[in-house]
Amino acid sequence: MNNTSKPNIIIIVVDGMRRDRRHVHPIFDKLAKEATLFTNVVAYAPYTMAALHSLLTGEYGSRTGVNAYYSAEKFKSDKFKTLQEYLKNYGYATYADTFRKGVIPKSGFDSISYYDERKEDLVKRHTSLLEGMPRTSPYFLFLHYINIHTNIVRALGWRERMLKWLKLSPEVLFRMILNYDKSMYRAGSYLKSIYRPLENTIWVILSDHGCSLGEKDGERIYGTYLYDYTLRTFVYFIGGKFPKGVIRNNCVRSIDVMPTILDILNIPLRDSREGKSLAPDISAEAPPDRPAFSETGGLTGPNPSPYEPNIKSIIKEEWKLIYNLTTKQRELYNTREDKAEEKNLAGRYPSLEKGLFEMLDIENKKS
Repeated sequence: MNNTSKPNIIIIVVDGMRRDRRHVHPIFDKLAKEATLFTNVVAYAPYTMAALHSLLTGEYGSRTGVNAYYSAEKFKSDKFKTLQEYLKNYGYATYADTFRKGVIPKSGFDSISYYDERKEDLVKRHTSLLEGMPRTSPYFLFLHYINIHTNIVRALGWRERMLKWLKLSPEVLFRMILNYDKSMYRAGSYLKSIYRPLENTIWVILSDHGCSLGEKDGERIYGTYLYDYTLRTFVYFIGGKFPKGVIRNNCVRSIDVMPTILDILNIPLRDSREGKSLAPDISAEAPPDRPAFSETGGLTGPNPSPYEPNIKSIIKEEWKLIYNLTTKQRELYNTREDKAEEKNLAGRYPSLEKGLFEMLDIENKKS
């Protein structure tokens, strides 16, 4: 494949977008008709830095070193080549635009630019970046839309965020939902402005993690716990060899995105990764669920642990086990029957729970 035939790759990360709020703006249904859409993608971590490092490496942070809020400098760049490094070695020009240093691994990017999330018009900024991409060589462009996060933080207010985390009243919860849906609609408007069919270009549109709207005591936004409202996300693949109008609801992982892109480009992975290409799931009539591991250590909340993850989870088919290393508490949920994760079944199915916990221990040993 010569340079002129290699497809451009554009990744747009809509930060903090819940998969269950995609209906708020019609662009998401419109894009589904043009895309191969995975609606049940489990994030490695429910906060941005660890989530994006795992996305761009196809690997869990428990292996790459980026497994906590304050661990970006621990990234094992010598052992885990990033998506952009693979693409750069394959003749791509590589660019990224995000809001803060350390949010994504820098290895492999020709240029990373940063913006002030409180001031920048991201429609204008990202339109300009897209129009400035090279025409004579393939490019990889990573665009980070942060404004859902910005608007939610602005709505809560700095002072309130620093207060003791108490249960939200129904009135406050309702106001948060209204504000969140407004932010979601703005995100949809951003995508409508940015996305356009481009010749020989693959678009990958996804969320890094979801967002809390006050469902569980002690978590106001995200990153504190491992419930589905912050873990389950989505990914649209548009263009190239990806078929249109294909929707897959089987459970996959955000770490599967990077090897999928390489697979579609016929670029071989040079080392073993936990993430695996989703190409077989696209063509399969009934693709199986993939076991998904996640972990977090909150900045705040009842058991903060920002330097080392202290809550871990494993999802296998309809079952999910959450284990809190600080409190030693286990939570077992059937997420198909109990989507809100309200009925803790720990202790009810000892054989099942034991098997899931053993899977969790396997992941723990990788830390």
